[in-house]
Amino acid sequence: MLFIVLMISALVQLQTNLIGAGLDLWVLVDRSSSVEELLTPRLSEFESILEKSRGVDDSIRYVDFAKSVMLRATGEEHEFHESRDHTNLAQAIQFALANTRSNRHSRMLLLSDGYSTESLDAILESLINQHVSLDVRLISKVARSDFSVEALKVPSTVQPTEPFLIEAVVRGETDGKVSYRVLQNGEILTKGAVSIINGLGVIRHVAKLATRGATEYSIVIEPENDAFPGNNKSSQWVEVVGGPRILIISGYERDPLGPVLEKVGFEVQVARKPSELHVGALTGAKAVIINNFPAYHLPNQFLEALHFFVTEQGGGLLMVGGEHSFGSGGYFGSSIDDLMPVSMELRTEHRKFHVALVIVMDRSGSMGVNVGAGMSKMDLANDGAARSIQLLGDSDFVSVLAVDSAAHEILPLTSVGKNRTYLEETVRGVTSGGGGIFVFEGLKEAWKQLDSSPVENRHVILFSDAADSEEPGEYRTLIEKMVKQNTTVSVIALGSEFDGDAELLKD
Repeated sequence: MLFIVLMISALVQLQTNLIGAGLDLWVLVDRSSSVEELLTPRLSEFESILEKSRGVDDSIRYVDFAKSVMLRATGEEHEFHESRDHTNLAQAIQFALANTRSNRHSRMLLLSDGYSTESLDAILESLINQHVSLDVRLISKVARSDFSVEALKVPSTVQPTEPFLIEAVVRGETDGKVSYRVLQNGEILTKGAVSIINGLGVIRHVAKLATRGATEYSIVIEPENDAFPGNNKSSQWVEVVGGPRILIISGYERDPLGPVLEKVGFEVQVARKPSELHVGALTGAKAVIINNFPAYHLPNQFLEALHFFVTEQGGGLLMVGGEHSFGSGGYFGSSIDDLMPVSMELRTEHRKFHVALVIVMDRSGSMGVNVGAGMSKMDLANDGAARSIQLLGDSDFVSVLAVDSAAHEILPLTSVGKNRTYLEETVRGVTSGGGGIFVFEGLKEAWKQLDSSPVENRHVILFSDAADSEEPGEYRTLIEKMVKQNTTVSVIALGSEFDGDAELLKD
């Protein structure tokens, strides 16, 4: 929203001498995204001019603002590390007014592109009452037209299944159609085009939510040739309120606990996908049940919020289930490890539960192929191997082999224990570059290491390119021998099921 110019002194030429003895000049510096590219490179020049113009008895105080307001300490550099998503000009002016000295003349200078994301209706009266002038130095824009999302309105709270209106004002310097998306927790809810007429357009969408918790709604516009893309998005949260709600994080398609709890009067929300587990899902919940759901599928931010939910907000936490719960589910050392009344780590004397793992990694030249997002097949294999090590217990053992036409030992069979970080860093450093992978050579060397291991449970993970897996040899005979001696083999094929060697890896 182009703000109402409260008082403009011919757009304030910065070379003009500050007038009046004992003047406090409050310089309000807009650090929002919409003006960042234009203003930041010129700040040093502006501040130098102001300093040269300062009288002997005058003082200059800098207030940086965007979403938050920060008073810059004397001599501090003009770096700004806070959120730039909003332009809260009214807060910045009120902050400066609250800190003016009654025995000194005060004046304000605003450096901005002229946009505010909050109302300025009450500001003029405050400035007049305190006899403070506000000068504005508008930062010149480029020739392209600017479009922005302003005044996104949603109710702060609603009831379950209650329809509510999402409304946003879109401003543009050129009339026409502008594409937009309405997002719910980051996923597209609807999209369309809004008509900008006389510089103004309105987006409206009716939504409703069935379960309690907080949901984030965002409006994103996508104009062509936009001058300042930083002001093309605005977000707000909506909370669904009601009675007791229990969040079940379940590894089951049909969780058996849900119907039981619903019969005794609880509202139940079942989440089965990591994308459903954002911080807002905890809002309004009385308890969380984790039912056979592994830790590595829970977002780190959600796990940390879950700890706060229990320790600071008094929420309940129950963990139940099978192989994907407690220590075997990867919760040892997690953010909620200390919340459980049982140890997440397998006891040392339970030797029969220990695991010896050999990771066989294809390092052939084809593994250097880019698969998107700046990653190669080798990068994916390295990440998978590192994550496998993360899930091992301290008393487990791991070895890593990189294979092309021969098997190269990257890590010998090593106890995880205190070596975990070193093991993960080492395996992430494996590079491609050899010929094709000789599958049999990798499996044979893996079995050689495991056959001499005293650990009862033994496992091999083979990462191999589905497009270039050669020389399988007598792999069936070897694997049958391994299986008879309590050793299992998993294959992770990198590629697609249509690649030349995909059938071999499936077998």
